[in-house]
Amino acid sequence: MLSKDLTVRFVLVYAMPDDAHAQAARWIGDALSSGRLRHQVFRSFALDDVAAAHEATESMSNIGKVLVTTDRRVSQATAAGRSAGARRRR
Repeated sequence: MLSKDLTVRFVLVYAMPDDAHAQAARWIGDALSSGRLRHQVFRSFALDDVAAAHEATESMSNIGKVLVTTDRRVSQATAAGRSAGARRRR
């Protein structure tokens, strides 16, 4: 992070005034929808594969979030996207 000149600040959101909390939530929502802020997703798992999702989290070898979804189409699309990304990196 130092090489990218980043600043990381931690805020205890439970101690924030309600209006500051609402403003921060709006800013995060706007940043996500505009693409200025993106979540790094490691992999999505179907609810049926929750044990595999747990193992992926416990392995500590993932970079990004491990998601569990109830929509099988999302899991399949994410898996297909990761396979395509792996092919591009070779």
